[in-house]
Amino acid sequence: MPLPEDDVLHGSLGFTPTRRDRVSAEILRQLKSAILAGRLKPGDKLPSEKQLAQQFQSSRGSVREAIRALEQAGLLVVRRGSGGGAMVADGNLRHVTDSLFALIRLGSVSIHHLTEVRVILEPWIARLAAQRITEEELARIEAYVAQHADAIAAGDLHATADLGFHRMLAEAAKNPLLVLFAHSMADVMVEEVVARLEMDAATNRSNLAFHQRICAALARRDHGEASRVMLEHITEVQD
Repeated sequence: MPLPEDDVLHGSLGFTPTRRDRVSAEILRQLKSAILAGRLKPGDKLPSEKQLAQQFQSSRGSVREAIRALEQAGLLVVRRGSGGGAMVADGNLRHVTDSLFALIRLGSVSIHHLTEVRVILEPWIARLAAQRITEEELARIEAYVAQHADAIAAGDLHATADLGFHRMLAEAAKNPLLVLFAHSMADVMVEEVVARLEMDAATNRSNLAFHQRICAALARRDHGEASRVMLEHITEVQD
């Protein structure tokens, strides 16, 4: 929600006038500090450019530049038009996925690198999921695997069902960083690899068999088996 104008103009957020050198960088630093310290919370609407410029004793252009940088960093969301403005992001970390896309397209990171990371982390995701999964989550994953089996039987060989399983497993692990990892990796794999491929029937059946074994381990709450099967699964994908 927007802050009262009187509070904005009288410095309730603790902003101070900027130095004339590197004005936008100083505005960025103070705004970022307010967000990370919790003085500005997810969903809060920032004061207008005019109000911020008055408080920082700067130009509106310098404020705009700082806001643009924070938007690119994923800390702010900027809505255009009437009633729009800059708001503190709600924790949606799409910018992490976008950064991965950029690294891959610039050649700094390869799909092989991503797969190596999956080999390290996904067995731990499966282990945690087996320890923390609820009956509702288990039922949802089992239904998803059953739908995957029906799709294979119908001749639908598209590969996205495999990655959907891994997304759901990460949710069951209940660790927000692992959820971020799983969703970002899946988005990148879909965009860069899977969307351009159709898996053959043997690969689809193999993936399904691994998912069924992992589901069985989840149902038994056998975290060791869930982890071992996942490692076997991702290693086969890597090969």
